[in-house]
Amino acid sequence: TRRVCAIILHSLALSSTCRADMVSKGAVLVLHQLSLDEDTITLHYIASAIIRLAMENQHMNRLINDRGVISLCNICQRCPTIASTTQLCAAALQLLSQRTIGKPAIVQEGVVPALVTLLRESKDTTTLRHGLAALCNLLTAEENHLPIINQGGVQSVINLCEHEHCGIQEACALALFNLSRGESTRDHQINLSAIPAIIRLSRLPMPVTQMRCAASLCKLAVNAANVPLMLSEGVVPAFIEMLKTEDAGIVKHCCSALCNLAHQGSSCVMIAEGAGPYIINGAQTGDVTTQQACCAVLSIISSHEQCRRQLCDMGALPALIQLAKMNDMKTRLRCAVAFANLSYESTVQGLMVDHDVVPVIADLSSPSPSYAEPWTAANEQNYTAEEEKDPAPKDHDSSYSEENQLYCAKALCNLGCHIGSEKRIVEQGGAYTLMMICMLRAGNQFTKQVCAKALLNLLTPENLEKLVNEDLVQAASALSKKPLPPKNDDEKLLRVCAEIFCLLSADEYGRSKLIKRATLMNIFNLTRSTDRITQSICGKTACNLLSFKDSQAAAVDAGAVSVLKQMCTLGDPASERECSDAFFLISGEESYRREIRNSQVLPVLILLARSKNRDTRWSCNRILCNLALYESSRKALLETGTIPAMVALAHETEGDDDIVEICLYTVAYLSLESNYQTKMVEDGVVGAIKKIWKGKPGNAEILKLVSLTLRSLSESPSARAQMIADGSMELLAEVVLATSSDSALQESIFPHCATTVYNLACCRDSEEVLVEQGALTALRTLGQALVCSSLVAAPLYLLSLVASNRDKMAEGDIPELLIKLSEVDDEATVQNCSGTFFMLSKATKVREKLVEAGMVPTLIRLSKSATEKVRISCSEALKNLSSSGGDGIEEGTVSTLISMSLSGANLNTTTIMDEKHEHERPVIPETDVSKVSLPDYLMPRFDTAFEAHSTTILKREGLGAGQGPAPPEPPTMETRDEAPLTIEDEDGMEGAGGEDEETTDKIMMFAKMHAPENDLHFG
Repeated sequence: TRRVCAIILHSLALSSTCRADMVSKGAVLVLHQLSLDEDTITLHYIASAIIRLAMENQHMNRLINDRGVISLCNICQRCPTIASTTQLCAAALQLLSQRTIGKPAIVQEGVVPALVTLLRESKDTTTLRHGLAALCNLLTAEENHLPIINQGGVQSVINLCEHEHCGIQEACALALFNLSRGESTRDHQINLSAIPAIIRLSRLPMPVTQMRCAASLCKLAVNAANVPLMLSEGVVPAFIEMLKTEDAGIVKHCCSALCNLAHQGSSCVMIAEGAGPYIINGAQTGDVTTQQACCAVLSIISSHEQCRRQLCDMGALPALIQLAKMNDMKTRLRCAVAFANLSYESTVQGLMVDHDVVPVIADLSSPSPSYAEPWTAANEQNYTAEEEKDPAPKDHDSSYSEENQLYCAKALCNLGCHIGSEKRIVEQGGAYTLMMICMLRAGNQFTKQVCAKALLNLLTPENLEKLVNEDLVQAASALSKKPLPPKNDDEKLLRVCAEIFCLLSADEYGRSKLIKRATLMNIFNLTRSTDRITQSICGKTACNLLSFKDSQAAAVDAGAVSVLKQMCTLGDPASERECSDAFFLISGEESYRREIRNSQVLPVLILLARSKNRDTRWSCNRILCNLALYESSRKALLETGTIPAMVALAHETEGDDDIVEICLYTVAYLSLESNYQTKMVEDGVVGAIKKIWKGKPGNAEILKLVSLTLRSLSESPSARAQMIADGSMELLAEVVLATSSDSALQESIFPHCATTVYNLACCRDSEEVLVEQGALTALRTLGQALVCSSLVAAPLYLLSLVASNRDKMAEGDIPELLIKLSEVDDEATVQNCSGTFFMLSKATKVREKLVEAGMVPTLIRLSKSATEKVRISCSEALKNLSSSGGDGIEEGTVSTLISMSLSGANLNTTTIMDEKHEHERPVIPETDVSKVSLPDYLMPRFDTAFEAHSTTILKREGLGAGQGPAPPEPPTMETRDEAPLTIEDEDGMEGAGGEDEETTDKIMMFAKMHAPENDLHFG
């Protein structure tokens, strides 16, 4: 009875006019009750009836609600191996799965376990194809993915991937493709089994299947967790094989998948070696999506050093040049990345320049590229909005534009490292592009640093003038400025800028463009760097500018002196020498000397004057010497401690007579400053002079300097006692002795020496010490010079005031000298001589010697002098000599004495002679500094043979750009993702015939519905 009922319902369902009544009157519920039967024939007709009812869309809800789907599931569970029935059930489920409204519902009704049962137990190909088609349809709804996975549906598909029937394999590929489209399950464990299956399917010689596999793998590769398994299963060789098909759709998906694989890094070499030519071909011939994907692969692969040369050999450069002309921003960005990476390979830099990559890079950096659509603000805003959806990590805090500028700058920087290509790069606009990037387009300090390095790479002698004319100076000056907070200085950028300026300052044309005050201030402000090498290079630039007449004044005005001062404190011997040489050059101009004083440079120069570096010591002493030459600088030098430094230098320096001589020049000039003479003596300058003298005794310049210095120091009354104590008289005696044999020197030296002796003799209570130190010997020699007569007579008188000196003064031709001096036509000289006669005559022990020396006639002559002091002194001296009763008194002496007595000439002798310390001050000669002027080698002059300071310039690499932006999203596969179903009735008529058909006989014959082999149509 149940079987007959099933047959009746089946027969009714064959007529399309009866189906609506059947559904509305509860036939579906009856069918469900019958599906619980164990009779397979009954179940067969129930399945046949349900599939007819399912052909009408309007019956879908009642089939679900009245348990029609459950009925099919029951039948599948009861007879999974009966092909005639399972075909009907599988076909019905496929038909139901095509209805969009029913997909989630039939899954909830338990259709997946039924399908899994069929796929596992049935051996019938048609059943399997219908069952797979049903799963394919259900998998188009992402909310079904997880339930299907959990109920074993996907694993069943995977198990069938190795089925021998191509239709089943094709259906498996479609099912796995639909599964891969769901983002929520891309990291599910089922992929560990699905990925190997898809890779196996991709090797089938069926274009549609290959496309679906490529698309599936492309989407799965987006999840980084899947990549290692994909690589281990041989996905790259599989892609390579699929690329060989040259099918546009397959190539597109393969390239897109390779982006993600390459992004992981480990497979880049394999991809480049096997897929490189196909990727390059796709970049040139594919559609926009393919080109975008190919460009992404190329940019990622180019980040690997071992792939770069290989890519260029395969023809990547023309492909990238073509891609750079696209309107797509990200593609252009990836081109910039690829150029930056490839240019980092030294072996292809020349090749890239030969391929005219430079103009392409220049265009990529332009806000208004010539190849692509205008770079509008709206366009950039759209890009930013897109990026916000999927933010990618960035190496720098920059927008797309900033990143693009960085990569272009890196590429140009790397290309500039190729020796021999610099000129061509500049001619093709590379330098102009770099200047535009660093001055206008880039805001990031790192980008500017790369631009600066690139410009430095291009700054060769043959390019210098052209680069300067293209505003290199303005660019470097702008880069040198301190960035506004919160940005900080980039030390590498400062170094490169310093090197650029140094090279320019060494060239006449370059130097002429640096002399603007604003530019020079930016140059000198680079000394803010904490890097000592950068500071040193700034010092070289300042030295160059100061060493040439055309730039010296501007450099001083802009602050070069402060720069040199800082350089001198670096502790670098080379910098110290270079800076001290520059200081020497400007020490001859008063305005520059004023700048040196105002900039507090003197303490540094004084310190370096004692440097262990001989060259530095030499230059600094030359500077101090020139400064001391001018009165305006002496006070500052003395107050800064120059004298202690010179004293120490004199004692420290052994065997370096040239520096010691310069030191003496400095001391000599400073000794002219009257307010500091005592302090100089207290600082031990006399001992230093003696030390210097011993190093070069008899040297004409030394003689002049020593005599001038001692004379100047002795002008200070408070300094004389210390000078005497330090042995100044002994030194002076040696100077006089050394000069006595050179009549040409006596004119300039003897007056200083005589003045010094006189000044020292004016120091009370030092007369005996002076005589002991050789004052009389010096005076005896000095007295031979007529010009010194007055200066010699005065100290002789002052020395004779001390009784202990008189015996010594009666010896060694001193009396004869006095007699000679008394004949000079100079009242002060005669008066001092007469006083000396009188003092010597007081010494009873020497009176006879005085008489023997012929003093009496002189005294007689002078006793008749019109000058009272002379007359009285000589008369008293005669008295003293006559009182000795010697035979040497001439007859005229007595008469002279009688005459004096009668005239009363000696009435106030006591009064006059009591004033023993009074003497006639001699005429002190003026100090003529020109007599000790600096020799030519100590005078600052521009050196026409000067070689400008330079610095060792090495090519600076811009480095690579990395992988660039994240891979693009997988493309949409242009193919059907559902398997359509065509059902024929038992007559072979589609739709099971009309309502007048005679079907009873066929039904009673238990006819089976055979699904034709081609009833599945896969897109």
